[in-house]
Amino acid sequence: MNSPLLPTQMGRPNPGRTRIADQSTLVTTILGVGVDPQATTVAIKKHTKEIEQLKREIDEKNEAILRLEKDIKKLREYNDELNVTVEFKDKEIKALKDKINTLESEKKDLQKKLRAVEVELEAVKEEVDDLKTANKATEDKNADLEEKVEKLSTKMEGMKKSLEETKDENALLKTKVQKLEDARQHIPSTGVPSEVLAALPNAMGPLETLLLYLGEMCWRIQAMMYKAVHPNSYKDKRGYKVKHIEEDIHDLKEKNQQDEANERWEALKKGLKWKGKEHLRAMQSIQRSRNVTAHPDLDEQLLLSAAEVLEGEGKLECQPSCVKELIEMWKMLHHEDPESIVMKIIQGT
Repeated sequence: MNSPLLPTQMGRPNPGRTRIADQSTLVTTILGVGVDPQATTVAIKKHTKEIEQLKREIDEKNEAILRLEKDIKKLREYNDELNVTVEFKDKEIKALKDKINTLESEKKDLQKKLRAVEVELEAVKEEVDDLKTANKATEDKNADLEEKVEKLSTKMEGMKKSLEETKDENALLKTKVQKLEDARQHIPSTGVPSEVLAALPNAMGPLETLLLYLGEMCWRIQAMMYKAVHPNSYKDKRGYKVKHIEEDIHDLKEKNQQDEANERWEALKKGLKWKGKEHLRAMQSIQRSRNVTAHPDLDEQLLLSAAEVLEGEGKLECQPSCVKELIEMWKMLHHEDPESIVMKIIQGT
């Protein structure tokens, strides 16, 4: 229901109402009679608002599209930059791959060299181990040599003392030699040279005394041979035979002592050119012929003369050559320390 008009409003036109009336008239005219003009007006307003809203949204979309187009343009520009960067990176990657290949090749060369060095290192280690072993053996040998040097030094002191004693004996020997020289040209009916007779004890016959000299030589040879093989067991003034040397080697308790004694024994026999049973039997036959127990002084000329006379008289029960070889053994053992002879033979000097 419409509100009544106020008196002040009557006769004066109302623009809003006039517009509504016009719209109602227009709607009535368009839609025809029977349509509510007011409802239609409301619908038109609603649609008008919606249209305006849609226009605003369209404008917003247009602005968004413009922004997106700008973004697309920027992205394209950025993409172009990326393409340039990718191309540069491709070149950089290729260069790095080439460098990697070079490094791989160098690595293979280094691996080959490393294997060669490892092989060489193993060889050096083995050589070092061998040198250590050899050094240990040398140290042991040096210790043995030092011990032997100490023993030899002790013996040298004894030899010096003996040398002093020998000087006194030399004075007596010079007198004896002079006597032999004076009797040199005279040979008595016995066939024994006068110089030999001059050295004989008055209580003995000449031939028996000559056998005594050779027998004494055989006794001393065996004693000196024993001393060379068993220096620590040797006792002066004790009788020794060749069999004692081998028996005492067998009786040694320690295996290494037996080996060392055997080595000295074999070296001594080699150095003396020992003929075993032949020389042993020669010494036994000479010693059986002894008829006295005295121990006369010996010298080479005396022994050679004794052997020559006994050979001429047919008193030797062995080969004369064996007797001469025994005299050579006596000379070697008499003029040098028996143990030093063995050491020289072992060391090949």
